[in-house]
Amino acid sequence: MKILDFSSLRATCANCSINALCLPHGISKADMEKLDAMVRKSKPIAKGAVLFRAGEPLDSLYLVRSGSLKVQLQTESGDEQIIGFFLPGELMGLDALGTHHHTCTAKALEISSICNLPYDELSDICSHVPALHESLMRLIGMEITAEQELLLSINQRQALGRVAAFLLALSHRFQRLHYSPREFRLTMSRYELGNYLGLTIETVSRAVSRLQQDGLIKVDRRSIRILNPEGLQEICQGEPVAVSLHRCSG
Repeated sequence: MKILDFSSLRATCANCSINALCLPHGISKADMEKLDAMVRKSKPIAKGAVLFRAGEPLDSLYLVRSGSLKVQLQTESGDEQIIGFFLPGELMGLDALGTHHHTCTAKALEISSICNLPYDELSDICSHVPALHESLMRLIGMEITAEQELLLSINQRQALGRVAAFLLALSHRFQRLHYSPREFRLTMSRYELGNYLGLTIETVSRAVSRLQQDGLIKVDRRSIRILNPEGLQEICQGEPVAVSLHRCSG
């Protein structure tokens, strides 16, 4: 069996598989070389590893190349409160832009790879490459949109609506990132999902089971297939869902 040696991998910005998500169209070769010289491709980080901690000074912004991460705060009682999840092509570290210190802690949900964008160098390059500055603003805008969509899932009063809204928000994010919006894998545990949504593990499990029983989704462990996005949207809007008696089995 051939084993992938992560230490041998070296991707430039030009041949990175997600460069269409973060690079401006038509960037010159010279500007590409400047960007590539600045970006620090980190070694894959293990599941549970910390990317940055609350209180640490702003050093870099971080672009997720592969994998996924969560960001969390620590409550006054010392408990963990998850406040967001990040996917490939999404920008992390924006929490530190205001005070130049991180306000939350980021941890990998699975083996992940990250591009470190040193903040001072990034600011300097953006001032000379307007297209890159526009691309950075687009990434920040995508992050704000994702945050707003996920906040809607928390604001749903009923547990079923919260889970349905979360799955729809995740579907929209995957679509923006050019992944399938209908089939995806949840890299967070039921506990982590419940922590984010303000629900117990048991309540999350019941909600997921109900959505599957009603023919809106199909679940295989952590893999989710959305069968009826319109039905999920109706739940989010508090409308009754007309459930077909003929459940999709594929």
